[in-house]
Amino acid sequence: MHHVIVLGVVNFPQKTDTEIDNVLDKTITIFRYITEKDAFERYYKGHLAKRLLLGRSVSDDAERGMLAKLKVEAGYQFTQKLEGMFNDMKLSSDAMRAYRSHLANTTVSRTKLSTLMFTDNTRRPKSSSLLL
Repeated sequence: MHHVIVLGVVNFPQKTDTEIDNVLDKTITIFRYITEKDAFERYYKGHLAKRLLLGRSVSDDAERGMLAKLKVEAGYQFTQKLEGMFNDMKLSSDAMRAYRSHLANTTVSRTKLSTLMFTDNTRRPKSSSLLL
């Protein structure tokens, strides 16, 4: 299972969409036989986070395809946090693009960067500042 799920989603550079879909279907077939779906979710979530943060996923479409198949198989709540990871990456990318655009149009020599993060389990903001 490890090779199909983790390496299968990552190593698709020369595969066609049909071949990718076949691998994802086989993964879902294996998923159906797993009794401890919560352990699978933790494992998959950790590896998905690494792929997203390190930019190792070759195809966002393949990752989203897997999430769509998991949602059909296990329900919306099972994939809610996983889909949230994609949304967070998009928000982060958009914020960095806007920040770089702002820097390019700003003549101020020093910029104060403030962040506000929400942890997954408390939903209480944690703030930090950095003077650049």
